[in-house]
Amino acid sequence: MAMVKFYEGTKVETSLDLENGESVIFVKPPKNLLARVVGSKYWDATVILTNSRMAVIPLPPNKKNMQIESFYYKDIKSIDAIEADDASQASAWASFSIEMKDGGKSSYQEGGQFDIRMEMNLLNFAKSFIAEINVASSKDPNAGIGLAMMEASAKTDASRAHAEATGASHYTAYSPNTAKMQQAARDRAANMDFSKAGHTAVRDYIVDIVSQCAQLANS
Repeated sequence: MAMVKFYEGTKVETSLDLENGESVIFVKPPKNLLARVVGSKYWDATVILTNSRMAVIPLPPNKKNMQIESFYYKDIKSIDAIEADDASQASAWASFSIEMKDGGKSSYQEGGQFDIRMEMNLLNFAKSFIAEINVASSKDPNAGIGLAMMEASAKTDASRAHAEATGASHYTAYSPNTAKMQQAARDRAANMDFSKAGHTAVRDYIVDIVSQCAQLANS
């Protein structure tokens, strides 16, 4: 057996012992988060695809002491993408599920659901969620104005509160710079890859590769 390390030098550094003749095909990108879901329980993990199995490795600190799971292709009955209920859900995460056969050598026989999410700064997410679901690809000249008005109103409220607290006779009423806010929304979307299906692409790649490998292993 040979140990292979992943994400070396990061807080999510982990490793996997490869079996004889086993080689790594794919490692989930570190920018994506993956949650392993079984019923009402879930934990953060990474997924490694090899030429013989899908390995699911709990991420540190792993306080629940979850074990590495091995889903061997020959034991997989089916793997399917789970469609999102709406556009906002699709922009936040993508999911897939695995159904296992009875028996087999896999260390974990229960399939279940896997959720893949983009890792992003929560503050940026909260500030830009409304605009960035559609604004990055929108040709609407009014795209982003709603966010601009919200931020201008918030700055005006803060200025008014400061004036009242200090006894000042005037405060600043901010007007939305719609052009600037439109571009800022697009920039944030591009930087976070929020409007693009980064997590969906990862999901679809895993589903496609595992499905092909399972078919080959069971042919």
